Amino acid sequence: MVWARQMHASITGELLPKEVAGCEALTARHAEFRREISSKESEKLHFIQKGEQLLSQGQNALVNEIRSRITTLEEVFSDLLRTWHRRQQIYEDNADLQRWLFSASELERWLTEREQLLAKDWTGLVQDGLEAVENQIRQFDDFLATLDAQSPQFEALKRLTRLEQNWERLKGQEDRERIVAVNAQLQQQQQQNRRETQPIRTLEKKKMLQEKRQERERRKTQEISLMGNSNGGIGRQSITGQSIRSSTSAHSGAQMLGQLQQLEPIQSLATTAFNSSQTLPRARQRAAVGATSSASSSTSVVVVEGQQNIVPPVASSRLSIEILQPSSTQQQQNLTPSVPFPVGMRVPSTGRTPGFTTRRTQSIRRSRQWDDLRTVDIHG
Repeated sequence: MVWARQMHASITGELLPKEVAGCEALTARHAEFRREISSKESEKLHFIQKGEQLLSQGQNALVNEIRSRITTLEEVFSDLLRTWHRRQQIYEDNADLQRWLFSASELERWLTEREQLLAKDWTGLVQDGLEAVENQIRQFDDFLATLDAQSPQFEALKRLTRLEQNWERLKGQEDRERIVAVNAQLQQQQQQNRRETQPIRTLEKKKMLQEKRQERERRKTQEISLMGNSNGGIGRQSITGQSIRSSTSAHSGAQMLGQLQQLEPIQSLATTAFNSSQTLPRARQRAAVGATSSASSSTSVVVVEGQQNIVPPVASSRLSIEILQPSSTQQQQNLTPSVPFPVGMRVPSTGRTPGFTTRRTQSIRRSRQWDDLRTVDIHG
């Protein structure tokens, strides 16, 4: 354990050199540290195996202490190896950077030396002679050849160093992590907004459903009211029709009762004549009946003099009941509303009652007495 702590201090105590030679020496020392760590790997494994044996026996009172020491040793060696690899990467990046700087400085120095050759004035060489001029031309050609030979080194300076590459990689990783964090924050914010707006959406949906329900109820109410109005109109029409029929039937009944009351003297007269003459043949009875029917038909138009309480006789009770309760056919015929007529106006009859005889005879009402009748009228 003490050795591991000392090795960790030695690895982390190194400084980054500023030249290529220092980087190479540091790389060599760092490799030596790795070999020393590897040599201690066997001792560590032996110590762990012995501790596992003691733990497997289970009779030692220091079981917890042994397990704690084994765990601590593994953690120390793992941390030592992690530190060595991290330092190795840093040293390699620094060595690559120093080599780039060395190449750049060498090329810059070479360009500085050749710059004097390019800046030299050739106008004075004419006085020195032809040999001096030819020597200067050869130097210039050598410079061009050397410049072509140095072109790969100049191209090598365009590359990115390991430090720059790692920096770009680290920057890209940080950007990706930042984007992931921003997306996670946006998703969290959206979820929060969704949770906050969910009650509002629920209330809006409830409100819409309530409005639709109210609209349906309003439409149903309108339909019911319209149907009620139509049914009420039909009911009123039916009630009006019933009242019209009842009034018509009452009016027709009153007319028929009036006609019957007018026919009673004629019927009584015919009965008296029939009783006074026992020898009157059956044909005369039919003639009397025909006269009665013609008399009843002649009274088809009556004069309304006023409202009177008509009391039918006992003998004509059945006829009065039939008159007061007309048949369904008469009710259907009398559906038209009865128009009240003023007093003294002649009311036209609804129809003419046909007789049962076709022989035209004089009206029996003209003969006031039986003795006034002629033989032809009596015997036919």
